[in-house]
Amino acid sequence: MALDAAAIATLSRLLDEALALDISSREAWLAGLPAAQAPLVERLRQMLAEHAEPGTDHRLSTLPKLGADEATARAGERVGDYTLIREIGRGGMGSVWLAERTDGVLKRQIALKLPHPGLGSRSFAEQLARERDILASLVHPNIARLYDAGVTPGGQPYLALAYVQGQTLVEHCDAKRLSVRERVLLFQQVLGAVQYAHAHLILHRDIKPSNVLVDEQGQVQLLDFGIAKLMVDGRADSTQLTLDGGRMMTPDYASPEQIAGEPLSTASDVYSLGVLLYQLLAGLRPYRLQPGSHAGLEQAVMATDPRLPSTAARDAAVASNRGMKVPALVRSLRGDLDAIVLKALQKPTALRYATAEALRLDLQRHLDGEPVLAQPYNALYRVRKFVGRNRLPTTFAAATVAALLLGAGVATWQAKVATQERDNALRLLSRNEAISEFLDMFITEAAQSPKPLTAGELLARSEVLADSAFRNAPEHQALVLSILGAHNMSLGDLEKAESLMTRARDAARDSSDPSFKARLECQRAIIQVVAGQKAARESLLTEARRKDVDPAVAAECYDGLSLAAQLGLDGPAAAGFSRQALASFKASGRSSPAIEAEYIGSLAYALHMSGRNAEAESEFARATAIYARLGREGNSHAMTVLSNWATMNGNAGDARAALAHYDEIVTQLAKRGIGDAPPAPEMLAYRARARAGIGRSREAAEAYGRALTAAERVDDPDTVFICLLGEATLAIEANRVDAAERLLRRMESVKASGSFVARGLHFLRARIAQAQGRPAEARAEYDATVAVAKTKPNTTVALIRRAEFGLTEGRLADALKDARAARELALALQGGKPYSVHTGMASLVEGRILAAQGEVVAARAAYELAWLHLSNTVDAGHGGLVQVQSLLQEATR
Repeated sequence: MALDAAAIATLSRLLDEALALDISSREAWLAGLPAAQAPLVERLRQMLAEHAEPGTDHRLSTLPKLGADEATARAGERVGDYTLIREIGRGGMGSVWLAERTDGVLKRQIALKLPHPGLGSRSFAEQLARERDILASLVHPNIARLYDAGVTPGGQPYLALAYVQGQTLVEHCDAKRLSVRERVLLFQQVLGAVQYAHAHLILHRDIKPSNVLVDEQGQVQLLDFGIAKLMVDGRADSTQLTLDGGRMMTPDYASPEQIAGEPLSTASDVYSLGVLLYQLLAGLRPYRLQPGSHAGLEQAVMATDPRLPSTAARDAAVASNRGMKVPALVRSLRGDLDAIVLKALQKPTALRYATAEALRLDLQRHLDGEPVLAQPYNALYRVRKFVGRNRLPTTFAAATVAALLLGAGVATWQAKVATQERDNALRLLSRNEAISEFLDMFITEAAQSPKPLTAGELLARSEVLADSAFRNAPEHQALVLSILGAHNMSLGDLEKAESLMTRARDAARDSSDPSFKARLECQRAIIQVVAGQKAARESLLTEARRKDVDPAVAAECYDGLSLAAQLGLDGPAAAGFSRQALASFKASGRSSPAIEAEYIGSLAYALHMSGRNAEAESEFARATAIYARLGREGNSHAMTVLSNWATMNGNAGDARAALAHYDEIVTQLAKRGIGDAPPAPEMLAYRARARAGIGRSREAAEAYGRALTAAERVDDPDTVFICLLGEATLAIEANRVDAAERLLRRMESVKASGSFVARGLHFLRARIAQAQGRPAEARAEYDATVAVAKTKPNTTVALIRRAEFGLTEGRLADALKDARAARELALALQGGKPYSVHTGMASLVEGRILAAQGEVVAARAAYELAWLHLSNTVDAGHGGLVQVQSLLQEATR
């Protein structure tokens, strides 16, 4: 029976499975094969019989051939620049040899992967070359490096990979008797490697213990991307890599959609990771079947829910390998780890973790004692996690935690007996009446004024009014002064705001309400933090950790600490404080979705600052949904969330999403009667930049003009500079160099103070010099642009431009280095988001450089990557997308 390439691949995979079984189990396994594989049963039976004969060299003699026979490789033979030492592995499609490079250029031991004799056809050789070019981009400390690939003069294809001495992940963990926590920490290295491959649009498709080694230094190494596939729109592209590979997989670790032959996505690798994690924790795989039950395995994967790992882990030897007894192992797996593993193993892809990074983050939350996303969202679970994280002297009193768990809400944190509750309630009522009284007096005073009052005049009159009205009620005076201080802060008068907050704190010095005094101290410290007084952070921390303070007040203090960390560019610390603010607020028993949304919005931006954009995206969406549900989507806090969300997407390279958020801000402001040009020229400038970023040049030019007018009206020189730079960049791209020069002269006269000024001037001077044919000057300005870029997004753009210029100069090595550095930065900036215009543009220039070097196959791979990113982030008329489409068409001719 003649077999095509797909049938041979299937036959090879099935033979691998059969050879792994006991001889007594093979006939039952053959009988259980699906009907679609029935034509292969007799051939398999014959091959297995030959394999059982003494002296047979495994089963190579019975493999069907696609081409001419070739001699089996032997130790001492040369394959390209490598000398074979010994065979170290063998599979369905080929063997792996320990080899040494012996051409005199570099002496290095590597793992040389050779297809079985007869599989060295031209199409397979071309496939290997394509695999080489794509996998060569996977440079990661936890991915075994691909060093070389080629075809010998005799037609033997080969891949040269890093040789990893070590054990499989499971064997290593058992041999070292690693604890559950240590296993999870090591497994996170696997997730990091898989996420990196996914970010480069590569699916592994064969994640299993034998492909995950731990080297002698204790570092994980992910191996064998031999059946990996390139993704298009997040799914495996069946027209690209391993087209002749058939439905290759290892069934024990394959996802339901992989077994069913359906399209694969990142979620397919996540499923395989879930199986591996299950085995790593519980000591066995999710499905218990009779040996050789191939059909039963496929049926289980498709339709049977696996047992909880904590239920399956009942073996004393398994527990011993984790350094514990069975009851302790069960307790360590029950709850979070059960939920995390089963979420990764969900049958519907939509219910799994969307990415390996999402799975890694949930495991990290478990390790940190934080609530995990896999657990159902309920108050008791969240409180339990909060208490578990805070077993320190600075945590709740035990009696209060017990009351919270019982669902007993209290008016204030220190109200533990009826008299205290009554006194606190009366105090709060008195303060509310004082505020109502003050507002009544304030409105009356304002109405009696003979002329309209400015905001500053209203605040000044309010301060005098507070002094006179509440001179004998210091708590009421303190409350009003703190409100006035907050308003002055919002107007940017930090000195006045701090003065008012200090007076408020001093007025309340003799108050018997510790929470009220703590709130005033925190509000004062927040103003000081914004003013750059770093010492104020200690005040915030002190007040947040006081035992006698209402947790709602502690939440305000933690939120202030998050703000301080954000201003200090410490994203992880900011995220931690935001989570503490949310936990404290929930612990207070208050029900204020608006305040919760503020804290969630702060957490979202902190996650963005930490490079966790995919996670930040869900938090931004959650905060926005709360405001919408409350009918407050147009208030200032909701606008801040949208603005920060837009900033995140802009930094991540998703200008299309950023523009949608800016458009929503304008829509909401218009509903409030503010119109299309609210007093936020900076936001209008960023909105214009987003339009330019997706290729809407005409709209962007008009938008920059409106933003410039608004910025000049309110004397905002930084935004004036940004608008002029945007207009000049559009002029350069439209070949209006004279206009760009005029705008440059205007920029040089603007008294802007932002850190972006030097970068913008160098960048524009470089573009103008290049357009006017002054390469030496252009090179110097591009170098200066890269040198002064303060942020990763700016550095990425600067490197892309310098790479493009290096290409025009013919400095291909330097240009390629810049392009690849830009691509790596852009991928990092994505932070888990799938596509980026920066990644697309960096890949585009990388492809052009590779083409100039004669690397045609590698160039095409770069163009395809560029097309994937650009087609998902920009409009059809964007210059980069138009160019890459043209280059791809040329490459296929």
